[in-house]
Amino acid sequence: MTIQAIETRYAGCRFRSRLEARWAVFFDHARVRWEYEAEGYECSRRLSLIGGAICYLPDFWLPDLGLWAEVKGAWASEQSARNWLECVADLSSNYDCPGDPRFRGFLLLGSTSVSPALFHMHKGSLLAGPAAPWAEGLETYGPPCEIASDADEWPGLAVVLDMPSGGPGWPYRIAGSAVDRARSARFEHGESG
Repeated sequence: MTIQAIETRYAGCRFRSRLEARWAVFFDHARVRWEYEAEGYECSRRLSLIGGAICYLPDFWLPDLGLWAEVKGAWASEQSARNWLECVADLSSNYDCPGDPRFRGFLLLGSTSVSPALFHMHKGSLLAGPAAPWAEGLETYGPPCEIASDADEWPGLAVVLDMPSGGPGWPYRIAGSAVDRARSARFEHGESG
């Protein structure tokens, strides 16, 4: 049985799912500026080194944080997760330190009960780790894990596939009033979140 996402309107945008709209509510209440599907990219396959481009339209651009954000309730397939990771690797900056002002990376957002994961290239490897406390009430802890390096065997793919649903590979949680607002947002019958 396939469950279809429900298009949802919020803040003048037509989101592809209610989960995306809930994250927009979260950003608003956490005072994080966001743009929805601001720009698409043609990405090369940096990790697998296989030819061919991948077209990618990130869900959110967070201009004040210099981050893209992707909302996933579940992956359509392992290949869709691999393609997303290829785009993350291609579009992420490759600096030694996430504190670098030129840093660019990606947040992977799942359920509003699960903490975002931060993805970025670091010395030739794609890493995922808990996001820094960039918004009120965000509490994440744990070491980063290597997802893939150039032409390797994708050691962290199973972790990525678990993350959006809050599976055992990513047990971090977020709390706070912005999360409470996102979880309780209602969009039925013309309500605006």
